[in-house]
Amino acid sequence: MDSFDGLKTATKIREINQQAKIIFLTTSNDYVFDSFDVEPSSYLVKNKDEEKLQTVLDKIILKKSIKQNDNFNFTHKSVYYSISNDDILFFEINHRVVTLHTIEGKAYEFYSSFVELDQRVNKKRFVKIYRSYIVNMQYIKQLSIDEVELKTGIKLPVSKKCFNELRKTFANFLNTEE
Repeated sequence: MDSFDGLKTATKIREINQQAKIIFLTTSNDYVFDSFDVEPSSYLVKNKDEEKLQTVLDKIILKKSIKQNDNFNFTHKSVYYSISNDDILFFEINHRVVTLHTIEGKAYEFYSSFVELDQRVNKKRFVKIYRSYIVNMQYIKQLSIDEVELKTGIKLPVSKKCFNELRKTFANFLNTEE
């Protein structure tokens, strides 16, 4: 695969999945700076860095296994679901029906009160923005006094009651990200 095709492919992958791990293994470092746009995990040059490939893969696998315990679990109609918190954009609740929206555009429904849902989510990752919305902070692109825009372009309302706590929580989240 020539470098331009690899970059094009990586760009398409990023459009679909922000969390995918991308490793460039190429014959030259001509496109190393261009690759920064797709945020690869690594850029390796064949016959020079090939032995590093196993180390890079081991690190990615280790991080993934640590995060695997970071799932949101629920049941609906006798079916058990376990969704990675990395894949969850936000929760929306309407009359005890919770809709879990994922980064891939899928929606899952289950029953819960808002209070129960708020107690179950990972507080280091999710924040209440409105009486019927809890958002994954890693997908917040822009925050204003009355609206949150997600990296996917979705805009959700922010209540005045939640704004101050949301601002503090999101600032702490940004300061503690790896």
